[in-house]
Amino acid sequence: MKNIAVKETLNEAWALFRERPWFLFGISLTEGFLISIITLLLFVTAFARIPLLFRLPILILFAIWLYVGKVTVCLGLIDRRPVSFKTLFSGWRRLWPSTVIGIRYNLNVVGLSLLLLVPGIIFALKYCFCQFLVIERGLSSGKALDLSALLTEGYKTSLLKLGVATGLIRLLAWLPFSRISPILISILPKGALLDFSRCAGVLVFGCSYYLTASITLLAILIAYRQLERENKQEMAEVIG
Repeated sequence: MKNIAVKETLNEAWALFRERPWFLFGISLTEGFLISIITLLLFVTAFARIPLLFRLPILILFAIWLYVGKVTVCLGLIDRRPVSFKTLFSGWRRLWPSTVIGIRYNLNVVGLSLLLLVPGIIFALKYCFCQFLVIERGLSSGKALDLSALLTEGYKTSLLKLGVATGLIRLLAWLPFSRISPILISILPKGALLDFSRCAGVLVFGCSYYLTASITLLAILIAYRQLERENKQEMAEVIG
């Protein structure tokens, strides 16, 4: 069985974060702020009269657009390439293919998990890099899935450990702020309660969440880069 050193990967991600902490924190905070603003516009203002069937895809596409930019930023930092705040908004070219592969991946994970949990987890780990491959290399969905399966072969246990570790880090960052929302809701005037409850996510996810979001994404992308380096020749054969 092949191995990814989870502790070393997290340490490398932390070291990268410390090189440009305010930049990465600002990227994550900007992403969260913009998504919150769009959410408010679509679900609290007059736009809330538009059927949910139309509003929800707008929110999803907006979030994916920013996610593509954030992945591009983090990969640039890992590769020591120049990146800036403008890079966060550079995801338009990969927006549609990233959306397609994201929907395809998540539907399969959810569908398999509803049938049997273990096959769903295995599928999630096997194809966990497919969206990164679409974002970075512009591959078709089929090639991205094939290449992700190649990269993760023999590494599923290590990737599961890394996924659990990054998930716990984000959960621990979220928990303290999740205690704040009920307290603030209880002291707000009744007229403000509805609007606040719709915006509670902004408070719940707080500053520490945005800090850890950058570190955990960096850790996952560092593992992705490691597996790419170890499979250069095989990747070239799949890509053609």
